[in-house]
Amino acid sequence: MGNESNPELSDKYKLTGYNYIYWKQQMRSLLLIRGYYDMVTGQQSPDKFTEQEKIDPDRTHIAYAIISLNCNVKIASQFDNKCNLKPTILWTCLEEFYLPKTIQN
Repeated sequence: MGNESNPELSDKYKLTGYNYIYWKQQMRSLLLIRGYYDMVTGQQSPDKFTEQEKIDPDRTHIAYAIISLNCNVKIASQFDNKCNLKPTILWTCLEEFYLPKTIQN
């Protein structure tokens, strides 16, 4: 996992499309450590979001960059145009596209 100064997972853990479940767990930890998880998943109240944006106006872009940097280049570029630098939209698009639709036994 990325360290305090490096928000990137090692290449072998970046999202490839085949490792979504594991990638999501790693990203959850990374985003929790950095304080972005609730914002990215839409669990943060709008009032708190607005207050944090006033303190750190780059917060949304940083969260988006962390997610994007932890996808392989093909995946990042595939979703980049759809998401308008919105981390919540990127997170949702990746989940809808890569989360397995059925439970395997």
